[in-house]
Amino acid sequence: MPPSLFGAITAYIEAQGGGQGVFPTPIDSFNIVRSFKERMRMRQVYKPSICIVLQGAKEIILGEDTLRYGAMECLA
Repeated sequence: MPPSLFGAITAYIEAQGGGQGVFPTPIDSFNIVRSFKERMRMRQVYKPSICIVLQGAKEIILGEDTLRYGAMECLA
């Protein structure tokens, strides 16, 4: 990932108070989510969305399949 993109997103989050959580943006229905630790698995249904993993990883389990996404990968 270009350092400028990561830096810009990090700077935006810090300007909103930093930490972790959901950070709304001026774009309607576009949020940035930041988490520092692994979360327990839970069943969840999301509204149609796009997720871009900037750093770390995201894992999704769909039935028998496990999908893993790493830095700068996208799921939609």
